[in-house]
Amino acid sequence: MQKGMGRNHPEDPGYRPGLGGKYRAGSMGVKVAACPEPPHCVQSTRPSLLLSSRPFSHTCDMDPLRPRQPPAAVGTTAEAVNLQAVTGLPTVEFHDVIGSTMDRARELAALPALPLPALVVAGRQHAGRGRRSAAWWQPSGSLAMTLVLAVDELNAPLPLWSPACGLAVAESIACLEPELVPQVRWPNDVELHGRKLAGVLVEATTMGRLLIGIGMNTHGSAADAPAAIADRLTTLADASGRPLAHDRLLAVLIPALQMMIADTGEPAAAAALIERYRQHCSLTGQRVTLYDVLAEPASDASVAGPLRAASLSGVCLGIEETGRLLIESAAGRLAIVSGSLTAPDQVWTGSVSAAEAD
Repeated sequence: MQKGMGRNHPEDPGYRPGLGGKYRAGSMGVKVAACPEPPHCVQSTRPSLLLSSRPFSHTCDMDPLRPRQPPAAVGTTAEAVNLQAVTGLPTVEFHDVIGSTMDRARELAALPALPLPALVVAGRQHAGRGRRSAAWWQPSGSLAMTLVLAVDELNAPLPLWSPACGLAVAESIACLEPELVPQVRWPNDVELHGRKLAGVLVEATTMGRLLIGIGMNTHGSAADAPAAIADRLTTLADASGRPLAHDRLLAVLIPALQMMIADTGEPAAAAALIERYRQHCSLTGQRVTLYDVLAEPASDASVAGPLRAASLSGVCLGIEETGRLLIESAAGRLAIVSGSLTAPDQVWTGSVSAAEAD
């Protein structure tokens, strides 16, 4: 073990109370919180970056609610102060009600001097959205957040970031609620028993910022959802009989997201991430139909170049090394560059008014 890479020690310059290991600035501009020593975490060969190439374990020595030393910048509300204390992030905002945490995070990401990572959390959002501009509904009190990371030097392919974030959500839930078995539905939805529990929206900016928007049904019941989507959803309260406090969740989820994004830039760690995603994939072996598809031949395909189609059906073979979905179709084996698993007439376009958000 290299000097300075060991356990979090009070005399160490990188010491943070409550962390099982050092909280360091990585060479890719992503701060990474290190879990305790193996078997839960392994060290990167890079001297300035600690990476996790294994899923979080609920036996991990990191206590999510152990007090941590707050950095300098913080939101002004008590909720923001509390969330900053448990996440250790330099910039945290909490809004009782907001249009969209992603919209606010995009504004913050445009500020060159803003200390990163930055986190925007809302008690309620009334203009949340999913992929392909689908409207987003979640029970009152559930988690709505966007994390902003600096990824200037990260060379991972964009398709891998989305599955990495979905996997981070699934493994964090399994860490905190070990009786549950969350699965990932490509590219980044998280399901329980075939019903959507969380959605992830990942966007990259031209300024080298990565925005990770997450809506997770931590509270309430799917019975309260609009009738058009009630049978597609579930909540942690429905599944486990109890809601999940946001500070407890974010204390695990934020470092998981940071580590996953860092892992995408390391070939060996990225390969381990892909293998873990495959183990959590809910679509493998299932016959699926995708819509508004852009695909490329993977192997033994009858098409020579990119394929565009209004719809495409086949058997899902999981994902390949860059995070694209593999489909065995009538045209051969195809890698899905983009597409949706939701039929256009099934996309929910409802909205939550500002009055309802209150």
